[in-house]
Amino acid sequence: MNTRPSPSMSPTPFHLRTARLCLSNAWVGQNGWTKVDFYTDVLEEYWALRNGAGIHDLTGLLHYRIVGADASSFLDYLTTVNVGMMPERTARHVLWCDDQGHVVGDGILYRLKPDEFRLFTQQSSYLWFADASVGFATVVEDVSRNFGGLAIQGPDARNVLQAVGLTDVAAMAPMEVVETTIQNVPVLVGRVSSGAELGYELFVDANDAPFLWDELAHHRILLTSPVGVSAFHTAMVEAGHPRLGFDFLSSETTIRGRRSVTPMELDMNHRVDFNKPHFIGRRALEQKWTAPPHQKLCGITYDGPGAFSGCPIRSKGTDVGATTSIVWSPKLARHVGLAWILTSAMSGAEPLELHAHIADELKAEPVSVPVSVGPRRHYRSATFLETPVAVA
Repeated sequence: MNTRPSPSMSPTPFHLRTARLCLSNAWVGQNGWTKVDFYTDVLEEYWALRNGAGIHDLTGLLHYRIVGADASSFLDYLTTVNVGMMPERTARHVLWCDDQGHVVGDGILYRLKPDEFRLFTQQSSYLWFADASVGFATVVEDVSRNFGGLAIQGPDARNVLQAVGLTDVAAMAPMEVVETTIQNVPVLVGRVSSGAELGYELFVDANDAPFLWDELAHHRILLTSPVGVSAFHTAMVEAGHPRLGFDFLSSETTIRGRRSVTPMELDMNHRVDFNKPHFIGRRALEQKWTAPPHQKLCGITYDGPGAFSGCPIRSKGTDVGATTSIVWSPKLARHVGLAWILTSAMSGAEPLELHAHIADELKAEPVSVPVSVGPRRHYRSATFLETPVAVA
C-alpha cells in the first residue's frame, strides 16, 4: 500500500469559472496548481485561437516582483540580456546562466519603472535569484499567488480588449506593457504572445480574477472561447517556443552535466549581449562563443501516423538526435515540433529518419518516418506584429 501523501495542489484564482466550463473533467497540474487540460474539444479550442479569440488561464507561471535602487543592475548581472537598455513599459525574453555558461532558466521580463520589474518563468528560480541578489539594493518577491493572469490570443483579441474598455491597447506594439484599469480595477497588460497570434497577457489581483474572466469571456459584444493547456501547447509548439522542463532542462536540475545546455545550443545567441558589464556565465560563454555547438534545438516536420515525442532520430542507422515536443498541427496539416540534433548531422547531405513504435493489438510495431529539419518557428499569423496607427 502506498502511504505517501499526494503533493498539495491548489485551484487557480479562476477555478470557479473554469470548473463549470470544464465538461471533460480533464485536469493537469503545474507548479502546484490544477489547470484545465481541455474544456470540451481540443481541436475546437485550437481553432478559437487561430480564427477568433481564446482565453487561457496563465496560472502556473511563476511571477516575481523585483524592485529596488539596484534592480536594473542586479538583472544585468543575473541575465544575459542588456536590461539597462530596456525602455520602461516594455517586455523581453531573458535567459540566466550558471558560471559554466549553461542555462538555468528563461522567462519574460516586464520593466514597469526604472526600479521595478516583473519576471515570469516556467520553473522556480527563487533561491537562485536570492543568492545572486546579495550585495544589491533590491528585493525579489515571489508574488505568484497574489495575482491571476489570463492570455488572450487570436485575430479578435484586440477587439475584445477594446470592447471591455481597454482602449489604450489599440496602439500597443509587440512587447509593450501598459498599466491600466477595467472599471477601476487595476490591470497589467503586456502585448506578449506565445502562440504566433496577436496576443496579450493580463494580470490582476487574485481577488479580481473572476471579474477579469467575466469581462473577457462574457462580454455582450464579442464572445471568446476558453482554451485549455493542450490547445495552448499546440500553438506554442507551432510558434517554436521551447519550454523549460520539456524541451530543455535547467542546469540546476540536471543530474548528468552533458544534459545542461548553452544559449548557443538553444539557438538563442541573440539573447546574449556582451556589450554590458559582467554577468553570471560571461567568461564561459565568451570562450564557447566561437566554437560551433555540439548540438542544437531545431524545428522538425514530418508526415506520419503519430506525434512521436521522445523518440530517436537517426542518420544511416546511427542516432543523431531525439524529439522533444511534437504535435499535430491542424493549421499546417502535418506533425511539427522540436528536436535536439547533432550539428554534424544537419548538413542535409544524409536523410534523417524518426524511429518510433506504434501499438497495434498488444504489439509494438516499429515505424521509420523521414523528417525535415528547419527553423523552430513553424507558423506565425499576419496579425502577430500588426500595430494599428493611432488616430488623433
